[in-house]
Amino acid sequence: MCSERQPSEYSRQLYERYKMALEESIASVVVWLLIQEKERTFQYLQQVLDKLLEIVKWKLMGETAQVLIEKEKTEHRDTATYQDFLSKYADMRREEAISVSLSKQWPMQ
Repeated sequence: MCSERQPSEYSRQLYERYKMALEESIASVVVWLLIQEKERTFQYLQQVLDKLLEIVKWKLMGETAQVLIEKEKTEHRDTATYQDFLSKYADMRREEAISVSLSKQWPMQ
């Protein structure tokens, strides 16, 4: 086709069509890859955020427990209430540890 002479020479049109097809193909692949990367990034950030929120929650609960312990010690109140609070706190931590270990076994969907 490239060796043809005018008016049967269509090489320029052929190259232009090939260029357009190649550009469309590259653009569609790049867009698809960018979408995939965006989804993976969102999933990763969601996992990190969930872990960070759990850390903050337990840190705040621990600090609250320490404040109550100190308050209880200074007021010399009934230790049964204090022991009840600590056992509830320990139960919550144990339940959280079980749920965290289960979530590590099952991948996020």
